[in-house]
Amino acid sequence: MSTEKVGLYFDSRMSRPWVVRWFGDSSERGSPRRYSKAFKLKRDAENFQREKQREFDDGLRRDKVNITLLELCDRFTKSKVHKHRIQTRNIYRETITQLIEYFGADCSIQRINCERAEQFIGSRTIVHPDHARTGKELSAWGRNRHVRSAAAIFNKAIEWEYLKGNPFSGLEDRNPDKREWHHITPAEFKALLDIVADERIQAFYAVMYGCGLRYGEAVNLLWNGRDIDFERGRINITNRPGTAVMPSFLIKDHEVRSLPIPQRINDMLVQLQAESPEGCPFVYLTPQRWEIVRRKWSAMYKEGRKNEWENRHMANNVLKQFKRYCRRAGIPDDEKLTLHCLRKSFAQNLADVGTPAPTLKRLMGHASIRTTEEFYLRSSDANELKACLAIDSMLSEKTTDVKMTFSGGNTDENNQGEIHNSIY
Repeated sequence: MSTEKVGLYFDSRMSRPWVVRWFGDSSERGSPRRYSKAFKLKRDAENFQREKQREFDDGLRRDKVNITLLELCDRFTKSKVHKHRIQTRNIYRETITQLIEYFGADCSIQRINCERAEQFIGSRTIVHPDHARTGKELSAWGRNRHVRSAAAIFNKAIEWEYLKGNPFSGLEDRNPDKREWHHITPAEFKALLDIVADERIQAFYAVMYGCGLRYGEAVNLLWNGRDIDFERGRINITNRPGTAVMPSFLIKDHEVRSLPIPQRINDMLVQLQAESPEGCPFVYLTPQRWEIVRRKWSAMYKEGRKNEWENRHMANNVLKQFKRYCRRAGIPDDEKLTLHCLRKSFAQNLADVGTPAPTLKRLMGHASIRTTEEFYLRSSDANELKACLAIDSMLSEKTTDVKMTFSGGNTDENNQGEIHNSIY
């Protein structure tokens, strides 16, 4: 039999007389290994022969590869350890833990087919260990996260020629339920600033609400002349590699961007810089907090754990403090209110004044325009009235009123300061 072909033979001496035989890959150490599988019925043997020949024609390994799920996950983790942020690695780690608990560490990856993959995803009910007692149903977002992580792991098995197909590739994402969040209106934000006496905290909230910064982006700002460029009136969000004395910072989705600073926020930052203590390079950290951060980072850096650094190490009790101020300002501090609502409210405010989606996407640093467009779906009756008035204005002779109604319609970055100022 040719070493390239899969043969079919009949042996009357066997209880399963129809035998499919094939050779493994050629080896420099000697002759290729021979494999066989017996069947009782000829049609079953012929079906197996065709499938096996198709696999070899497609380039799948001819020799049997007995890779366990644990071995695949370990090799995947080692291949990704230096390529992803700690948050991404934690997501993979959670999926790997559940895969091994469900299938078993010694389960051969060849035994995990599409049916078993779908059963695994369908059986996921716990989002967090704290929910184990109540059996909280897995959200669509959590389900999609497991599907994508498992698919990435098994894609590596295909790349490494352990498998021909990915059992998780056919599982489609589910549309996640919209998470409710509290839109902090300009009036509510002014009330919040009136309650906060600390100018440092005032400026911290303001840069998130008036410039759309994420918490991690705001808390990592430095007084280095680059992050906050007073001469050009811009905040620059860039990646910062870690050094022996300075913790690293990586932007979500690596969306490096430059943002205009509204005049009121610029004045707050100028005042904050004039009063900033010496020796603390961070805009919003106190010298005491900077010393804690410096010691923690130094220890992790020396231990070779710098890739485990997260934004949560920068400060403590930030959400708790924020909700306490909101409660005193009359803003409902329920589960819909988080610190991230400041950034989302920035986007909603600009969407409400007609800022074009591409401009808003750039200001927010979104990886996809679909994320940005969610803010336009929260249109209010007031926005509908604006649209109606705009049409009336277009049909009248007073066409100049259109630009006044939608002040954000100008896509020129130099005019974004006017848009930002309208939310104060």
